[in-house]
Amino acid sequence: MSVISRVLYGSLHIKSYDLIKDSAAPRDKKLRARLRVDEVITAPYTTELLPDYGNLHEIVGDDEIGCAFLDIITPPYDSNVGRDCAYFRVVDSQDSNDNSEKIVMLESYSPLDFDVITEAYYGPHLQRYVS
Repeated sequence: MSVISRVLYGSLHIKSYDLIKDSAAPRDKKLRARLRVDEVITAPYTTELLPDYGNLHEIVGDDEIGCAFLDIITPPYDSNVGRDCAYFRVVDSQDSNDNSEKIVMLESYSPLDFDVITEAYYGPHLQRYVS
């Protein structure tokens, strides 16, 4: 799954993580992840999350005045084909052995106050960009 996010108004604090490959069999339903991005971005700003880079992410409004952003998610969430939206929270963190990166433990949970609304795209056909 890839996500293109456009900050329309205000500022967001974004943290994104890469899943550490050896955590495929989580202990106690916890996963190990490497902190990839920890920054505040301000409108107008566009960022992306890719399937193999920073795809586990946390977005928090960083302004007293509020914020708004638009996500384009492809392919979209679809629980009928196994593309559910999963929620995680950081439960522990540590520096790596060489202190060059932050490693966190994530656990799954189900928020009660968050909805994802899917809308159909009726615009022009989008071409896949390959560099």
